[in-house]
Amino acid sequence: MCATNSGNGGPEFFEHLPFVDRGSLPEPEELFYAAENRIFSALRNAAETPVENTSPTDTPETETDSLEGLQATEAQLTKVELEGGESVVEEILSAEPSSWHNGCPAEQLFSQHQDVLRTPAAYTALIRGAARFGAADRAWELAKEALNSSIKLPLCVYNDLLRCTHECSVEKDIWTRLLEGFELLRASKLRPDALTFSSALHSLHKSNLKAIDNEDGSPQNFTDKALGLLEEAKRLGIQPTLGLYANLLRAVVTSRISKTGQAYRLTEILADILADVENSWDCLSRADVFSSVDDYEFASTAMFCATVDTSSAVSIRLVQRVYDLVHTRCGDRRFLFRNSVDARGFYARYLITVMLNGVGGVEQLAELYHNHRPIFQGNQRAYEVLAHRLKASIFRWTDALEKVNTRKEKFDGATLENLEGEASKAFETLGEMIFDFVAMSAKMPQRLPFYISDSLMTFSFVDPWVEIRTPLLPGRSCLRSISEEGCRSAHKAAVAFAELFRCHEARLASFSSDKVQSFKPLTTAELTALVRMVLHPTAFNTGRPDGQQSVAQREANERALNCASDLLMLNKDPMIRERSRTSDVGAMEMLRSCWFTSSQSVTERVWSVLEYLAGLKYISGRCAQHVFVEDGSLWRVLDAAEASLVPEGKTRAEVGIPANSPQIQIINAVRTKFKEHVASNTPE
Repeated sequence: MCATNSGNGGPEFFEHLPFVDRGSLPEPEELFYAAENRIFSALRNAAETPVENTSPTDTPETETDSLEGLQATEAQLTKVELEGGESVVEEILSAEPSSWHNGCPAEQLFSQHQDVLRTPAAYTALIRGAARFGAADRAWELAKEALNSSIKLPLCVYNDLLRCTHECSVEKDIWTRLLEGFELLRASKLRPDALTFSSALHSLHKSNLKAIDNEDGSPQNFTDKALGLLEEAKRLGIQPTLGLYANLLRAVVTSRISKTGQAYRLTEILADILADVENSWDCLSRADVFSSVDDYEFASTAMFCATVDTSSAVSIRLVQRVYDLVHTRCGDRRFLFRNSVDARGFYARYLITVMLNGVGGVEQLAELYHNHRPIFQGNQRAYEVLAHRLKASIFRWTDALEKVNTRKEKFDGATLENLEGEASKAFETLGEMIFDFVAMSAKMPQRLPFYISDSLMTFSFVDPWVEIRTPLLPGRSCLRSISEEGCRSAHKAAVAFAELFRCHEARLASFSSDKVQSFKPLTTAELTALVRMVLHPTAFNTGRPDGQQSVAQREANERALNCASDLLMLNKDPMIRERSRTSDVGAMEMLRSCWFTSSQSVTERVWSVLEYLAGLKYISGRCAQHVFVEDGSLWRVLDAAEASLVPEGKTRAEVGIPANSPQIQIINAVRTKFKEHVASNTPE
């Protein structure tokens, strides 16, 4: 164990060990994602572990039990986010149990064979093993024992002693302990290297972290000492490595928390480090050019330090410099990070900082999203900030459109065209974000995340049917609140949602037990938003002024109406006993699309929507205030539906349609519901 962790086992160490296949070592890419896989595996195991141990039973699990257990597991996993739950991530990553204690095999072997194991190689292996596995006091004890026995230790031992100094339990100032380590190194007449100073800086950083975690402790100001170590390394002609710079930055940034460390300007230190790295760093594309594991921490640490204070333009430029350093100075960028978790954290910090400080317009925001889709979908904060920026552009356009309609403010054509273009791109990007969320979802969640639901509402509150006439844009007859490109993007996202929902409903239908509870992942507002989104393109497919539609327009309208029917479940699967949700506003949207895309004729789909409305328990205020109701179109549809029952040139009495016929009952039920709602809300 000691030899494998110290590198001092010798060339023949593995010859007689029971290793099956030495060629089956993991690939670099597998190692890169190993930490992330460990996190998700641990979270899934924790979610699937029952809270209380139930008594064993011989009865096999029923289909209902397995379904409910699966839903409960999914619900727990959806609450945990990889980038958001940093404490959970750190706990899982640091959950390696220490295998070093007084009775461990290495200590037993060392004590039982004192006559042959009192050699430099044995002491080196034992000291480095103790230092690496949490036994810092034992490592220092063994080092002093070896030096007292006139055993010469290599430089790597002193480096590990300096690195584990913060773990010593003996009450002694850490700086005093580090100086003691350097004195031992000088007495051994060994020349320190970059890893020596990096290890000392690592202990300073860890010591402050320990003080921060301790409620009674307070971090010390190690900035002067850390910068002094850097100057000493340069004086000895040692070129600082990325790991040394990473530990220096971490020591300085933890010192800022102490009262005496506020005067130091972290941005100036980081700027000097970046200048040195930019001048001396050649193109890197392989992990084996790094000198230590700390080198993998530089990119993440530099980005963290650059984003500590983003109140000035200098700080924003530093953030961009760190990002450009990673993207222009290397080949495979994965080799600059310890694992995929660090990489996601790096990009999330960069993206959030850039977007919060208003860098770039909608085009730049869309480019950021296209380049970093997995980061936005995996980090709720980054998604919310981007959605907020996009919705701000949409609000500016709708506000300008309202002012143009009411003539409260004058706009020139160029300004309107620019606002419309930004809003169109914002709608298009927001639709892509929703679509990507569905594409990355293996199953329908029990409840949509808030930020996804909020994105759906953005499309729900725009009406593509409303046209505003203005002479400000030559060649344009009217303006709309959402462009055709934005409508297509919204339609694509809603269709993806409908497909995911359909697959999940079929999955539920395969469970025949009556005990399975109804699965309702969508609220009424979310269902309404999806129905509106899927019907948005129909506003642009009503045909030419003469009412004639192209084949492509008719096919697009048919697909949109079929998808809306699936969402409202007008064509219910016989295995599904009840609708998951109902939406009278969604039904009214579909009725409007059916009416205007069919040249205002009564079709079978119009009858289906009227039957849906007639079957609802009540009509909401939003439905009663729908523009299709307020402009009288609903009453014209009902009149046309009643007239369609009577052949031309005949009267109802002549045809002999009874008052209790299904069609007449549907029409009367819809009329009654809306009239009762108007009467109940009319002031006396």
